[in-house]
Amino acid sequence: MSSMSRKEKQSKKRIKKENHANTIWMVAGLSLLVIIGAAYVFFSQPSGGVSVDVETEAPVRIGEAFDVSVTLENNSEEEISEAVISLILPQGVVFADGRSDVRRSVDIKSVPGGAFERESFKVVITDYSEQKTFNIETEYQPASLNKPLKITRDFSVDVERWLEIGIEAPENIVSGEEFEWVFSYKNNSNDDWDVNFEFNIPEELETDLPEENLTISAGEEESQVLTGSIILEEGKSFFIRAIAKGKMEGKEYILDEAYIEPVMASSPLSLNIVTAGDLDEPVSPGQEITYSISFRNNTDIPLSNISVRASLIGEMFDMESISSRGDINFPAKTITWNIGNVPELQKLDPGESRSLGLSIKAKDSYPIMRLNDRNFTLGVNVRIESPTVPYALKVLKTINVASVTHKVSGKIEANAKALYRDAASGIINAGSLPPMVGQPTEYTVHWDVISYSTDMSDVEVSAELPPGVDFVGEPQIDAGEFESIEEENKVIWKIPKVLATTGILSEPISAIFQIRAVPLPGHIGGYMPILGPTSVSAKDDFTGRQTSSFQEFLTTELKGDPTVRSEDGIVR
Repeated sequence: MSSMSRKEKQSKKRIKKENHANTIWMVAGLSLLVIIGAAYVFFSQPSGGVSVDVETEAPVRIGEAFDVSVTLENNSEEEISEAVISLILPQGVVFADGRSDVRRSVDIKSVPGGAFERESFKVVITDYSEQKTFNIETEYQPASLNKPLKITRDFSVDVERWLEIGIEAPENIVSGEEFEWVFSYKNNSNDDWDVNFEFNIPEELETDLPEENLTISAGEEESQVLTGSIILEEGKSFFIRAIAKGKMEGKEYILDEAYIEPVMASSPLSLNIVTAGDLDEPVSPGQEITYSISFRNNTDIPLSNISVRASLIGEMFDMESISSRGDINFPAKTITWNIGNVPELQKLDPGESRSLGLSIKAKDSYPIMRLNDRNFTLGVNVRIESPTVPYALKVLKTINVASVTHKVSGKIEANAKALYRDAASGIINAGSLPPMVGQPTEYTVHWDVISYSTDMSDVEVSAELPPGVDFVGEPQIDAGEFESIEEENKVIWKIPKVLATTGILSEPISAIFQIRAVPLPGHIGGYMPILGPTSVSAKDDFTGRQTSSFQEFLTTELKGDPTVRSEDGIVR
């Protein structure tokens, strides 16, 4: 990029004055505002009080440093002290020294009555917008007050557009139809620019793009007509974005941006896919889903030889459970309907509608192998085609697409087990084994929390203590808070967050606590319940739904303790 000089037309611009004086606006001040308004945006300043005057160049150019001058004027008779002037930058503006701070302050200390202090900040515009709005904060301490005062205000600076780019395209586009779009640029400066264009388009859009690196001469203006086509669902929008970048003194700046977002028009062959019952809930593992694919001829001519293809997207589909009239390609996970398996697709008359269907189950278990195996979804993408083309369209085929996606709900569990011998935990359990009526025996309970495919929030694990059982000792927990509620004979463990795959690819989050059980006469000859059913509830962060699970109660049979025989748990 060639080095660029200031345009002589740039002038100093007084943005505004603001004061803290309780005086009356004067007619002369208003007249002055009218007289010099062409050169300044100026607010009349009364003769008394403290005022702030901001002065800068207008307009300013991207990439060229300019000064923002702030004058603090003390029009009162008393001295002000501890004065501080701060400049706060908007997005797309930096201080010229290259530091990353967006706020910079200058201490002025004191300003005698009738005097003023001026400070300058050198800044650079880094990207284009018509205006950049800055903020000035000024604090000072009047001698007659015991607290500081603050003057806060915004001021705007016009930004000169060196290079102007534009994009034009039809507002509505038919799926698969070729359309024209126009890319234009104009160099408004007196210098040549080496410009790098960056284009951002969706992957579905097939189109030519302009050259990415150009030298644009001073005053040069150019438009390019390009063609494109895209296949998207009706009502969906897509974007074409262009960014122009140029370099000055080794630094790259965004000179201008252009953006359009056309919308897909109604198709001659409408297409829709829904689930049985219009399912909008998350899908659970093992759940069967029935999809209905409907389509309609919106033209005034018959559409012939229609074919429909559904692609199944997602690892949680159980392909062995699929049921459909179409041809199933198991490796590709597609189902195709055509006149070979559905003869009714030979012709679709004007205004006629038909539908196809398929059913499939979600897998019973999550295919978790890696840390990023999480937040599973089930999606179906459908494409319909006919070689018949309505007269007005510039397409090779009549095409439409539709899709539907469902989230798969996560699962959280709290596995519970009780041990008599638990040296690994550092807790020694006392009491007889087998348990005896009227004699206390201590046990440790282990809760292991496992989250499968989604993050879980506000997790709560709880269980009731049966008659004859008390909570004792201090719990050992990996996270959260543990509480024993005596009046409810209940223990509760609350955990703020449990991440996906905890307990699957990593260790579960655990809690260990001790209980003391005293068997009653009614327990003789059987196993005594020592912990009610363990329940866990949580919010599934992926689906936003509440979820819960339960585990059966624990008894003195101690199924989780490998050192205890089942007969050792029978109460005597």
